[in-house]
Amino acid sequence: MAFYRGGRGGRTDIPTVDWDEIFRRQPPNLRRPILLGVALLALWILFAITPRLYTDYRWFEEVGYTSVLTTEWGARIAIFFGAAAAFFIFTLANVAIARRLTPRVSDESTRWAQVAAFAGKSITFLLILGSLILAIIVGLIAQADWLMFLRYQNAAAFGTSDPIFNQEIAFYVFTLPVYRFLVSWVSGAIILAGIATGVTYLLGLGRVVWTNAVKAHLSFLGFLFLLVQAWNYQLDLYGLMYSPRGVVFGASYTEVNAQVPALNILTVLALVLAVLLLVNVFIRAFKAIGIAVALWILAAVLLNEVYPSMVQQFEVKPSEFTKEQPYIKHNITLTRQAFGLDGIQEAPYPSEDSPTTADIKNNSDTINNIRLSDYRPLLQTYNQIQSIRTYYDFSDVDIDRYTIDGKYRQVMLSARELSTQKLTEKAQTWVNLHLVYTHGYGIAASSVNEFTSDGLPNLLVKDIPPTGVLPITRPEIYFGSETSSYILVKTREQEFDYPKGDQNAFSTYAGTGGVSVGNIWDRTMFALRLADMNILLTDALIGDSRIVFNRQIQTRIRRIAPFLMLDHDPYIVVADGKLFWIQDAYTITDLYPYSEPYASGLTYIRNSVKITIDAYNGTTNFYVADPNEPILKSYRGIFPALWKPIEQMPESLQAHLRFPEDLFTVQASMYLTYHMQDPLVFYNKEDIWAIPNESNDGTPNVMEPYYVIMRLPGDTKEEFMLMQPFTPARRQNMVAWLTAKSDGTDYGKRLVYRFSKDKLVYGPEQIHARLNQDPVISSQLTLLSQRGSKVLWGNLLVIPIEKSTLYVQPMYLLAEQSQIPQMKKIVVATANNIVMEDSLQAGLARLFSGLGTPTTPTTTTPPTTGVPISTDVAVLAKEANDHYTKAQDALKTSDWTTYGNEMKALQQTLDRLLQATGQKQ
Repeated sequence: MAFYRGGRGGRTDIPTVDWDEIFRRQPPNLRRPILLGVALLALWILFAITPRLYTDYRWFEEVGYTSVLTTEWGARIAIFFGAAAAFFIFTLANVAIARRLTPRVSDESTRWAQVAAFAGKSITFLLILGSLILAIIVGLIAQADWLMFLRYQNAAAFGTSDPIFNQEIAFYVFTLPVYRFLVSWVSGAIILAGIATGVTYLLGLGRVVWTNAVKAHLSFLGFLFLLVQAWNYQLDLYGLMYSPRGVVFGASYTEVNAQVPALNILTVLALVLAVLLLVNVFIRAFKAIGIAVALWILAAVLLNEVYPSMVQQFEVKPSEFTKEQPYIKHNITLTRQAFGLDGIQEAPYPSEDSPTTADIKNNSDTINNIRLSDYRPLLQTYNQIQSIRTYYDFSDVDIDRYTIDGKYRQVMLSARELSTQKLTEKAQTWVNLHLVYTHGYGIAASSVNEFTSDGLPNLLVKDIPPTGVLPITRPEIYFGSETSSYILVKTREQEFDYPKGDQNAFSTYAGTGGVSVGNIWDRTMFALRLADMNILLTDALIGDSRIVFNRQIQTRIRRIAPFLMLDHDPYIVVADGKLFWIQDAYTITDLYPYSEPYASGLTYIRNSVKITIDAYNGTTNFYVADPNEPILKSYRGIFPALWKPIEQMPESLQAHLRFPEDLFTVQASMYLTYHMQDPLVFYNKEDIWAIPNESNDGTPNVMEPYYVIMRLPGDTKEEFMLMQPFTPARRQNMVAWLTAKSDGTDYGKRLVYRFSKDKLVYGPEQIHARLNQDPVISSQLTLLSQRGSKVLWGNLLVIPIEKSTLYVQPMYLLAEQSQIPQMKKIVVATANNIVMEDSLQAGLARLFSGLGTPTTPTTTTPPTTGVPISTDVAVLAKEANDHYTKAQDALKTSDWTTYGNEMKALQQTLDRLLQATGQKQ
C-alpha cells in the first residue's frame, strides 16, 4: 500500500493501489474454473433446458399448435442473436478502436499486459470474452419482448387518431412501445460500450490522458448518446397522452401548452450539444460543451418541472374548466371508444309504481325464470347432497340456459371434479394420485326457481352416473378448474371411474388427450421436466401410455395464448351428450391514449375470443368473436393457425355463448361516470352513478351483475341477458339499469334504461330496509333467528316488468347443526307493497289480484302517507313486538320464568298474525 502526498495544501495521506505489486504475483490458473463453469452450464442445459423445450414441443404437438411455439422460438432466437450481435459488434469495435489509439508502451509497463499476464490469457481474448458476456446479457433482455416486436410487424389500424398529434391509435399501441424499447436499449448499449472503452483507455494508459484521439472517440460516443436522447424527448411528447396531471387522464392544457414546447426546446438543446460533441472530434470545444451541458441541465429542470407547475397553478387553476374543456371532451370521447361505451344505447323507462296483473300474466316466461337460487348457498348444498364421496368437489356454480321440454329455462350447473387433496392420507400414494384417481364425473344441475318441500333445489341432473333432463354420455372430466396435477393414462393400472354402491367402477381412458410416453427417451424427458423419477421407474407404463398435463383449463389456455386476458369464470356446458368448458378471453392494452384507466390499469378491452375445451379430450379451440378488432388482427397475423371463425363453432355450443361478466363489470363501472357526455356536467360531477349494495349475511356488499331471462320493452320474446341496476352516487334510489343481451343476432347489444328523475324508484338497499321495517316480516325473521337457525339472504333481483319493476329476494335458513341451506321464504315487493311468502307464486298472488286467492298485502308505508294498514295486523304486530321486548328484558336479568312465558305468548300472537294475513289457515 502506498500513500500520495498532497501539494501546496500540505500532506494528504490517500491510500493507492500498487498495481505493479499485484500483477507481479503468480498468475492463477483459470483453466480449471472455466472448465468447471462450462461443465455446469452443459449440465444445466442437458437436465433443465432440454427437457422443458422437448416436452413443450411434444405438448404443443398434441394440442395441434406447434406453429405457435415455433413462431415464439423463432422470434426469440432472431431477436436474441440480432440484439447480441449488434451490441457485440458495436462494443468490440469501440474497444478495438480504443486499443488501437492507446499509445504504444513497453509490455512490462502497460496495464493490459499486466492484466493479461494476471489472467493467463491474451488481451484480445479478454476483450472478446468481456464483450461476448455483455452481448449475451443484452440479447437475453431483448428477446423477452419478442411479442412486442411481432405485434409491431403485424400492426392493424384502429380507424381513429388522437386529437393532439393526429397519430393513429395503432401508433400508440403497436409502434410507440418498440420505439421506447429501442431508445432504452440503444442508450444502454452506448453507455456500456462507453464504460468498456473508458476502462480500455485507463488500463492502457495507466491514467486519464486526454489525447486528441481519446477526446475524439469519447466525444463521438457522447454524440450518439445525445442523438438518442433527442429522439427520446420527441417520444415523450406522445407520452403526454397518458398524463394524470389534469382534471382528466391524458394531455391537459398544461401538457399541450407548456410541456410540448418544453420538450421541443430540450430536443433542440440535445441536438446542439450533440453537434458540439461532434465538432469536438475535430477541434477543441470543451468550453462550449460545458456551457451547453449546463444550459441543458438547467433547461431540463425549468422546462420539465418548474414551468409546467407554474402554468398549472397560475394560468389553469383560476379558470380550470375554460382551459380544460376541450381536453375533458377528448377524454370522454376516447374513453367511451376504448371501453366500448359508445355502443351502449339509452332509452327512457317508465316509473310506474307496480306492474298490473295483466303485466304479470303477459310476462309469464320472465316470472318463471326469476332466479331464486343464489349461487353461494347452492354451491354449499351441491357439496352436501351431490358430492357423493368426500374426494369429489363442486368449486363453482355457473348460470346458463337450456331448452327443456320445449321451454326456454334458466339453469344452474356445477361440475363434479375430483379433488385428490381430499383423499385420505394413506390413499395419497403416487400410483393413486397419478394413475388411478384421474378424473371427475358429471355435473349437478337445477332449475333457478324450483325447490322441494324441504327447501332444497329441484335437481335437473344428479347422481353418479348422471341422470336427468340433460343427457350426458361422456361425463368424465379430465380437464377442469381443479385438475392441477399431471396424470398417466392408458397404463397397466385401471383408473377409478366412479363409485358404484359398495364397489367402484374402473375404466381406461379412451380419449385423444396426452403425450405419448411409450419409450424410454420420452419418459426420461418428462421425469426431468416434472422432477419425478417415478415416471422413469414405474412398471405401469406400456407402449400406448400417455401423460396428460396442463389440465387446468386456464393454465392450458395461458400456455397457448399468454397474450389474452381471461375472464375469471369459465363455465361448464352440456352439448351433444358431452361436457365442454367455455372461456371468454379479452384483448387489452394500457396504451390507448386519453382513455381513463380502469382499476387494473387497462385502458382498452374487447371480448374478441371465445375458447372451448373438451372436458374429456382436452381439445382446445380459439374462435374469433370480433374479426375487426385491431389487436386480435395483429395476433391473427402472428399466429394464423391458432384461430377459427366463430361460424365454425358447433351450433350446440354457440347456443350457450353469453356476454361475459368481467367485461360487463368493467363497462358498468366505467359507465358510472362516462354516461355524462357534456363536459360541464362531467367536470362538476353532477350526475355520477354508483352500483348499489346488497346484504346477504348482514354485511353490505357491492351488488353483482346477474343473468336473467326476460323481455325488454318493445321486444317480442324473452332473452338471456346480463343486468346491473344503478343508483346515484351517495344515494340509494335507483336511477337506471344496464343490460347486455346474449342470444342470437342481438348478442352483445347493450342498453341503458333511465328512470325519470322526478319520481322516486326504490333501489335494492331501500327495499331490503323496508323488509326489516315491516312489522310482520321482521317478527317472523326474529322468530326464525331465535330457533337455532341463521338467516341467509340471496341476491336481491330487480326485475323490470313492462313499465314498472318487481323486486324479488330469496331467504334461506341454515340450521346450527346442518351445513345445508334451505330456501324457506321469498320476498316480493313493488314500490307500494312488500310481502314474504313460502313461494314466489304465493307472493305474487298476494300482491296481484287474479293470480290466486287474493289477500290484502302487507304494506310498509307509514300511516301518515294516507295508505291504510289493517287494524288487526297493526295491533297484533305491536303485541308481538311487546312480548319480544319483555322477553329480551327478562333474558338480560336471567328471569327464565318470565322469559319462557313471554316467548310462549309471542308464539301465540305470531300464530294469530299469520291467520290474520292469510298465511295460516
